[in-house]
Amino acid sequence: MQTKADQKGIPDDWIKSGATKVRQEMTPLFSSHEHHQAAKRWVVPSLQQMIRNLKEARENRNIAIKEFKGRLYGEFDADRGVWLRAVRVLAELDCLFSLAKSSVAIGEPSCRPEFVEGDAAFIEFKELRHPTLSALRENFIPNDIKLGGDVGRIALLTGTLPQLARN
Repeated sequence: MQTKADQKGIPDDWIKSGATKVRQEMTPLFSSHEHHQAAKRWVVPSLQQMIRNLKEARENRNIAIKEFKGRLYGEFDADRGVWLRAVRVLAELDCLFSLAKSSVAIGEPSCRPEFVEGDAAFIEFKELRHPTLSALRENFIPNDIKLGGDVGRIALLTGTLPQLARN
């Protein structure tokens, strides 16, 4: 128990266990001084058993929590492969949602794939553009690309940036 240093009426069975001095501290806000009064600390014999019981209960609680966590982590680790697959799937979904959201936010023309029946495998893009570059330039030139089918399976797309007009 802590009381003011000049507190009167302290019960006779309390045992003094320490004291503090008056001190001043600078508080950062508005550079004011904070005064801490002198105090006395007391041991209250009638509370000793309750304090001991409280400390023991806290220790028992900490032990129980530690054991519970150990069992929980053990059960979680038993299905580690399942959890890793779930995390991978959620990460992929997160990426796909982010791509979809950014695609909508760019405001550029977009398209969906069109699947066609046929014997040859190919992929064809009309007016393909990089969304970031086309947003930065007015004179962006889109590209048509076809891979597979009656053309090659590999293409190298190159290009130069148009010269900026100088004043």
